Amino acid sequence: MRFLLHIASLFYLSLIKIRLLFYRFSFLKQHVFDIPVVSIGNITVGGTGKTPMVVYFSQLLTKQNIKHAIVSRGYKKTAGGTTIVQDYNTKHINNPTLAGDEPVMLTYKLKNVPIIVDSNKVRAIRVAIEKFCPEIILLDDGFQSLYINKKKDCVLIDSSLPIKEYKLMPKGRLREPLLALGRSDFVVFVNKGTINDSIKETVLPILNQYTTPYLSVSFQSKLYQHNYNTQSLELADSKEQVDLSCVAISGIGSAGPFIEEANKFCHVYENYSFPDHYNYQQNEKHFDSIIWDKDVGRRKSDVGIITTLKDYVKIIHLPCVQLKQCSLYVVDINIVTGDEEKL
Repeated sequence: MRFLLHIASLFYLSLIKIRLLFYRFSFLKQHVFDIPVVSIGNITVGGTGKTPMVVYFSQLLTKQNIKHAIVSRGYKKTAGGTTIVQDYNTKHINNPTLAGDEPVMLTYKLKNVPIIVDSNKVRAIRVAIEKFCPEIILLDDGFQSLYINKKKDCVLIDSSLPIKEYKLMPKGRLREPLLALGRSDFVVFVNKGTINDSIKETVLPILNQYTTPYLSVSFQSKLYQHNYNTQSLELADSKEQVDLSCVAISGIGSAGPFIEEANKFCHVYENYSFPDHYNYQQNEKHFDSIIWDKDVGRRKSDVGIITTLKDYVKIIHLPCVQLKQCSLYVVDINIVTGDEEKL
C-alpha cells in the first residue's frame, strides 16, 4: 500500500509541475483584473481556518472603510451559475444547500459585505466588480487558482498537524510541495491550541529562502445559544459551563480543536464527527436518532446539542430541530493576533 501511495504521489507531483510550467510559459491563460485580488488559501487539504481568516480580513478592511467583496467557490452548492448570497444591504440566501455552508456562515459574521459564489471564480469576480465596484476582492481558497492574477497570496499553515501529514497527497495532506510557498506573499501559522514546533522548523527555511514574511494567529472561542423565538443566535454566558450535558456534532475538516473547545463550555458525553461539508438534510433520520431516547421512546429533554457555526447554518433548518425539543449551542471562533499592525 505504501508503495502504491508513493507512486500516486509522484504522479500527482508530475501533474503539478506540468501545470506550473504551462502557466509560466503562458500556455494557459491567466486572468487579470483592474482591482487587486487578495487570496486566502492553504497548501493542505482539510480545515486550516480559511473562513475565520476571511472574516478577519473583511473586518480589517471595514475598519479602514475600504469597500470590498468576497468571492467563494461555494463548495457543494446546488444553485447554478453565479449566486449573490449577500449585497451591501440585504442577505439574499439563507439556505446553505443553495450557496454552500461557508458562504452562508459568512453572512452571520459579516453584515453589508457582498458575498458572491460561483464554481467559476473568474466569472464571480467579474460579477462582483460589475455590480458592487469594490476596491478589493477577497478570494476564499485561491492559492491553487493560478488562472487568476492575484495581488497578494496569503497561505495558512496549520501548526497543530503532525509533521507526517505534510507529505504530498495521497500520502499526506499537501496539495503542493512546501516549496510552493515561494509563490506566497505572506504566511500565517494558525494555532488551534496545540503547536507542533517541527512544522515551523520545516517551513521557516523555505520562507527565509524567499524572504516571505510570516506571523502567527490563534483562535478565540465564544459560546452562543439558539433562540427559537427570534430564530437567531444569542451570546451565552461563557463564564460558567452549560448545565446540560451535550452531544457534540460537527462536519468540518478538523474536529479535534472543536471538541476541545466544546468541553470547556459543557460536558460533552457523546461526539459525532461527520465528513467536511456534511449534508444533514439528506441524513436527517440519523441526526434525529442522535437526540432520541430509545429506552423511553421520546426526546432526550435533558441533553443539548453543541456544534460549530458552519454546521449550525445547516442543522437549524432540520424539522427535528425546529420542533424546539433540544437546546442548541454554537461554538464560534475568531482570529486573534498580536501582529495586527504587521498584517
